[in-house]
Amino acid sequence: MKLALIFPGIGYHADKPLLYYSTRLARNAGFDTRTIQYAPFPDDALGSRERMIECVRQALDAAEAQFGSIDFTQCEELLFISKSIGTAVASLFADRHGLTPFHFYFTPVDASLPRLQPRGIVFHGTADPLATTDLVAETCREKELPLHLTGHGNHSLETGQVLDDVRELRHILELCEHYLKTL
Repeated sequence: MKLALIFPGIGYHADKPLLYYSTRLARNAGFDTRTIQYAPFPDDALGSRERMIECVRQALDAAEAQFGSIDFTQCEELLFISKSIGTAVASLFADRHGLTPFHFYFTPVDASLPRLQPRGIVFHGTADPLATTDLVAETCREKELPLHLTGHGNHSLETGQVLDDVRELRHILELCEHYLKTL
């Protein structure tokens, strides 16, 4: 079985472009997909490091409840697609279960960087207020993770220039598709 687990962010749900289309690519590549459902997060969840850590704990509990009983030994290929704090949840879940999935890390937050696993690709916007570009780049170098930067991209990898954003989304998805073909 080929399995892809989807770990959305706090306000970036699975029906938004990065997760929606990367999940469709995974399905087209023969992966079964499952998306974690979180309980509602507080409105100010991204307002402080402490709140974010509490949200990660809450989301990790949800991941355990929803994905913890999966027999991962039956997976010939495992893919984690994550966004924002979902990158921390995905990495913690993988560590806890001794898993080494391939990751699509969409806009990891600074707090999740130490936990990133070395098998995957990272996507980051240089205008993302929740992650420092230099720290993301340094982490990717240390972990030998490919890094794709979206110039002037925010936490959704958008710049405000619609047609440029659509072209960038296509490029990001082409990179994801390329990596799926190598699995």
